Formats: sequence, structure tokens, C-alpha cells
Amino acid sequence: LLYAFTPTTLAAINSGRLGTIILIVIGPWLFRALLRLESLQLRSWQSTWWLAFLMTIVFAFSPLTFIAILIWQVILGIFDLVTFNSKAELTKELFDARNLRRIAIVVAPVAACAPWSIGLLLNPSRLLLDPGLPFAGGNVSSLLLANPGGPGSPPIWLVSPVIVIALVSLFVERTARIGEVALFFLGFAVLLGSRQIAGHGQAVAEPLWVGSLLVIPVLAALLAGV
Repeated sequence: LLYAFTPTTLAAINSGRLGTIILIVIGPWLFRALLRLESLQLRSWQSTWWLAFLMTIVFAFSPLTFIAILIWQVILGIFDLVTFNSKAELTKELFDARNLRRIAIVVAPVAACAPWSIGLLLNPSRLLLDPGLPFAGGNVSSLLLANPGGPGSPPIWLVSPVIVIALVSLFVERTARIGEVALFFLGFAVLLGSRQIAGHGQAVAEPLWVGSLLVIPVLAALLAGV
């Protein structure tokens, strides 16, 4: 119930943000998938292709969120490489199995959405745009409160304590990883939300809509707060 009345959900519905609404619907499965990325080597290929299918939906409706997930996977891959070189628990077999599945999860959505995905790669700025009318997003202060801003968004005084819950969860062993995921996506949203871009036939640059990126921090805060 709380999930349905968060500023992100209300703003997406009121302004007709189809991409964000789709991510809100599949959000619970998407968040579980993000937490499973560290143990991909333990998943069957059937489970891996399910994750790839989920990432295909994300890529089709919000390329920006897909890029954020891709960067998160790269960060996890760097940590895996450090662990592997330090001759810790991660063996070569597990290292190869995990990264082979990561590649499948990244490549499959791009291949499934071709030739549209090729057009995005040739015009990288379009990766930042969700489908729909080019309404402007909110400012940095509203994004820090997990409020994407823009037409139809709740007033900024309707505070969402996402960042507070995420910071507190870092100091609890059970929810530390959840807090890291929330802060990464929230920070990425704030970073891009401060940028202006023109697209979808509009010549005037306006603040970027990053509501889709806020779906994950909102879910993380709700899960960590339970």
C-alpha cells in the first residue's frame, strides 16, 4: 500500500510516464534480481534467462534504468576481479560462470530490441530518455527526497524518507547491501537529474526525468524499513 502512494508512483501516474509505471509494476521482481546478481553462478540458466527477460522489459521501457543496472554490474564485476586476484573464495570456475551469465543478461536485451537498440547506440543521448512526452523533471532537492518532480508530482513537503532509511540500513548487517543499492540508484538519479537534455522532437533542453531510477531506492527503503 505504501508503495502505491509514494511520490514516485503518484508523479508517474499523474504525468503519464509509461516507462516508469511499467518499472513500478515489475519493481519487486527487478529488485530481487538486483540482489541476485552477486550469486549468479549459483543460478540455473533457466533462471538467468528469466533475469534477461526482465532486463529486456527494463531496456525497452527505460534505457536509462538499464544503463544504471549495467553500471552496477560493472562495479560488482570489479569487486569480483579483486576477490579473484586475491585468491579468496572465488575460484576460476565460479568467476567464469558468474560473468558468463552477466554477459548474457546484458547482451540479450540489446539483441531482443534490435534494430531499435542499434539506433540508441548510435545516438547515446536517447538512452537517457524515457518514452512519452518530454516533460521536465524535478530539481536536485526534490530528487534527494525521492520525488521525481515535474507535472503532476506531489508537493516537495510530502517528504519521503528514502535517503534516511538507506543511510541507516548501511549500519545494519542484514540490510547493508540493500542500502548500498538504494544509495547507488538515488545518487545516479540526482547526478543525471541535474542535467538538461532535449529530445522527442523538442529543441529546448529541460531537466531530465529520472523517476524510473527512483523506483529501486523506494523499494529498497520499504524493504529495509520492514
